[in-house]
Formats: sequence, C-alpha cells, structure tokens
Amino acid sequence: KDISIVLKKTMLEAENLKKAYGKGQRDFNDVDENLLEEVIVARINEIMSYVEEFVKKHEDLAIEKVVCYGGGLCGFINIQDLFQIFF
Repeated sequence: KDISIVLKKTMLEAENLKKAYGKGQRDFNDVDENLLEEVIVARINEIMSYVEEFVKKHEDLAIEKVVCYGGGLCGFINIQDLFQIFF
C-alpha cells in the first residue's frame, strides 16, 4: 500500500513493482527506483523493529532464530541480507 500511495500507482501496479524489486529486477520504466527502494527499505525496517522489540521483551527465552513469514518479503532474493544488515 505504501508503494501505491507514494508512487501514485494502483495496488496491482505497486504489487508488481514490489515483486519485481524483490526478484532483483531493476528496469521499472517510469518509476523512480531510488524512491521505490526507499519505501521498501522503510517498511522492512519497521517490520524488523517489531521483531527486535519482541526479542528484547523475551530475552529470558534465549531466542536464537527468528522466522519472518508473510506478505511479499518472502519472495525477496536478498531478504536475509537485508535482515542481517538491520540486526
């Protein structure tokens, strides 16, 4: 939804942009690639802040791994790298 709002695209167009970005494609025609990446990275940071908050809240459980599942992030070829950068 963020992509749709910021880039003034339909939800379908925004979803297709997100998937293309996640697959490593970089030819978006009339789309500002830097702005697209900024929107996506901002959302990833927000999601990871929730994960970090959860892990801190449950420090006594000695959490060793976190699995994030859902939405379009699972299709990103570099999602693990983006998560590692965050932590």
